[in-house]
Amino acid sequence: MMAMLAAALLAACGEDIVYSDYQAVADEGWRRADTLSFTTAVTAVSGKALDFYVDVRHGNDYPYRNLTLAVTSMLTTSEDTLTRRDTLRLMLADDKGRWTGEGAINLYHKAAYVATLRADTSATYRFFLRPAMSDSLLKGISDIGVRLSISSASRDPHQSAGTRTTKW
Repeated sequence: MMAMLAAALLAACGEDIVYSDYQAVADEGWRRADTLSFTTAVTAVSGKALDFYVDVRHGNDYPYRNLTLAVTSMLTTSEDTLTRRDTLRLMLADDKGRWTGEGAINLYHKAAYVATLRADTSATYRFFLRPAMSDSLLKGISDIGVRLSISSASRDPHQSAGTRTTKW
């Protein structure tokens, strides 16, 4: 239900969404060793690029201002597989502890741009996300999502925002 609501809201914003999916985190929390995986096949979009976003839903019981994620992206074409590893740090609250994402009461949504990816060749995209925080069990995160949309910005493909450990 929540994933359908989020997809409807994103579509209403006028984005050309190619792929969007959420996975629920276990009620007891997200274990550091638990990797969420997302896979989609994308048909070539001539002259276009795809913006890659990570979406996070969390409650008031999330104990930190930020969330650090280890993100592995794999792009597989008929000829090759490219792998990229990123460390993504999302600021979920300001310096006074107020949640910066959209939402109210006890559910907040925060989207973070990760990278712009080429879309000139049909490919299978795989994304693997896991928490990169010091806690072995991270509480307060309800869902993690991945979204690909046709880029309307003039970013160069494969240019990223935030802290990176390896490039394509």
